[in-house]
Amino acid sequence: MRSSISLIVVLTFLSMAGCGSETPTVPTDQNEMQAYLDEHPEMIVTDEELNAEPEPGLEDDMAE
Repeated sequence: MRSSISLIVVLTFLSMAGCGSETPTVPTDQNEMQAYLDEHPEMIVTDEELNAEPEPGLEDDMAE
């Protein structure tokens, strides 16, 4: 019984405190972002590609 209470206390503390770091995982520095895009060119989307895709929700409005 005592071990289950201890486990509940530990799990409660971890859920409140969190396990992750405070630093963001997404790069916010322009040089880091450019380096990532250089390594992953498939992530680059041109304006033409964006404009060719319908906006989400618009096709639903047109069907009415």
